Amino acid sequence: MFSDPLVQSAALPFFSALLLFWILRFVLARAGRPDLPLATAAVVVGFLLAYWAILGLPPLPPKASSQKLAYVSLIGLVFGLFVDLFHRRLLSSLVPLFCLIWPGVVAFWLAWPRVEGVDLFAILGAFGLWLGGALALFRLGRVRAEQERTLTPGIMLLAVSLGAGALALYFASASLSQLAFAMAAALGGVLLWNWFAVILRSDGIAPFGRGALFGSASALLAIADNLALYTETSYWAVALLLPIVYVNLVLADRPRGDGPIARTLRPVFLFIMSLIPVALLGTIVYLLNMLMPV
Repeated sequence: MFSDPLVQSAALPFFSALLLFWILRFVLARAGRPDLPLATAAVVVGFLLAYWAILGLPPLPPKASSQKLAYVSLIGLVFGLFVDLFHRRLLSSLVPLFCLIWPGVVAFWLAWPRVEGVDLFAILGAFGLWLGGALALFRLGRVRAEQERTLTPGIMLLAVSLGAGALALYFASASLSQLAFAMAAALGGVLLWNWFAVILRSDGIAPFGRGALFGSASALLAIADNLALYTETSYWAVALLLPIVYVNLVLADRPRGDGPIARTLRPVFLFIMSLIPVALLGTIVYLLNMLMPV
């Protein structure tokens, strides 16, 4: 059953993330700490279970870039959970530093076999991936800080997951496309629950924690870096994923209002608008590769 690609990249991450999310919500409520933003970390666990089903357990230390991907996501999750649990001024000051340095660590760690061989193109590419990753992580961190109790951070990550999955599918990287869609499925399980909580205006909406943010964003950074470094995907194609995390800048939280219709449609509208850069990305990649095949 777990050999079915649809189960690996959709059903397993969706239902495992949703089940663990429910369990964590229950445990936190019983402990009298429902305000702790830990339950959404189930997204990363659901993704890692899908990774296990798709590629198996990675060795330690990892050798291949795809094996490093799981550890990148796990490190992001652990750092985010640490900040969520021990929210002090010092730790808060570490978050911008993490957003700046971590994408570079990921890019150069994944690119190391090519960097070690003094591949100048790979070195320049790794610097470009570092810059793009830092811009994305800063933006996601800002959105999370401002809209912790909305669906916005998760929706942006969902759109990036779909964009990365579409790129991997187009450039014939089956495992990376499965992993990107697995992340989308895991995010979808938690987002669906929170959307119902928003519609019903209940207190059941779970704040989007830094564990969920940094764990899932780190995995997507690693997927994007792998696409640029080890597949036929062009660096400019991967760079077109970046505008997705800036879409909500032009939306101004529309539609406005606090009525049931506005609450229902606001996340849907953001999701649709976030898919526009994904659609444009696919169109541009297709057209440019007809003119300039990679």
